[in-house]
Amino acid sequence: MESQDKNKDKGSSQVPSIVFHPDEKKLARVARIRRLLFLLTFVILGVALIYFITFRPRSPEVLFHSSLPNIAETGLPKESNASRLVPADSFSGNKPKTDDILSQVHQWVVGIEISAQAAQNRWRRAQDLLPMAAVTREQADGALERLDEAQTMLDSASMDVVDAEMKAKFIKQTSRNAHGRNAYHFSVIYVAADKYVSLLKKEAKGRHGFLDAFIASLRAVISGDRAEAEIKLNVANSYRCESDNRQRILKRRARQMRQAAQVIFR
Repeated sequence: MESQDKNKDKGSSQVPSIVFHPDEKKLARVARIRRLLFLLTFVILGVALIYFITFRPRSPEVLFHSSLPNIAETGLPKESNASRLVPADSFSGNKPKTDDILSQVHQWVVGIEISAQAAQNRWRRAQDLLPMAAVTREQADGALERLDEAQTMLDSASMDVVDAEMKAKFIKQTSRNAHGRNAYHFSVIYVAADKYVSLLKKEAKGRHGFLDAFIASLRAVISGDRAEAEIKLNVANSYRCESDNRQRILKRRARQMRQAAQVIFR
């Protein structure tokens, strides 16, 4: 009896083993789904490969009409023509033809150069109003009167720069609405125009900074504060040095903008 009780105790202390029975139907269903996805992926890749092999883009003669004038050959149009430029999103009715869009972008590029040249002319005229030599205390009042006119010139030049910036934004909007190679070429033109206009804005700000410092120097001369006058004059000379460096870069960026435009307009 004791041995039988011991055997019962040993049998009851053993832990039953757990056997995992996979769901064969579920596994088969998952395998079918995987095969279907794998096959579908191959079909999509095959269709894409066939499309890229057989696709033939339109020739450049269709996209870019060679009848458009060259900027370097035609020169700058009259400013009255540039004032009639229309933003890209103002086209109404049917979708404008490719040559119409190209002509519009061409006008904006030329318009940027017109506005930039107008600003440069006003900057030079403002520069001519500055005294050529050191100003004495007695001459300072007369010099300040001439500098008021120079300030007006700089304000007008800043408006010219704003006008150039607006035309660059029109090119940007056109590049966003364009498709294919036109979109690429318009974006290249916009990048070049934006770099040019951004530097024009810095130049306009620097010209104002120079004139403000120069006027402050003259006021210090009138008040008899030579130290302050010298400090402000040094600040003005610093602005002038920066302007000289920017002028060289502006010429290079204007040339880059024209080259970017000639790729599509020649």
